[in-house]
Amino acid sequence: MKRLILAVMALLFAISMSACQTYEPIENPEPELFSVLHEDENFTLLIRTYIDPDQLYNSIGIGIKGPKGQVCLVGSYQIVNYIVLYKGEYYDIVSAVAMTLFTTSDLTEWGIKVICNVEE
Repeated sequence: MKRLILAVMALLFAISMSACQTYEPIENPEPELFSVLHEDENFTLLIRTYIDPDQLYNSIGIGIKGPKGQVCLVGSYQIVNYIVLYKGEYYDIVSAVAMTLFTTSDLTEWGIKVICNVEE
């Protein structure tokens, strides 16, 4: 039952994100606190230079576009500690995936934890 509710919530989030097609950049990204994790010709993925091991994060899952037939989530840890520089603006990784700058498979390859489950 929990998986069904999670899948429906992720699906609704994905639909609402794809319907608006506008992505707001982060207002005060503090890029000096980040270093380059991956660089591509279109974007730069940055990771927070110092991640406090004692920091507590909200236990939330934000739905992101995954492979067909799968529901994928990232948590507040990933949203707080990774940003993407694209066309002179900074975005969180949820927006960057929605803008199709990269895929969930790319994130996993670069060492960023993404949880994907088969849609039921």
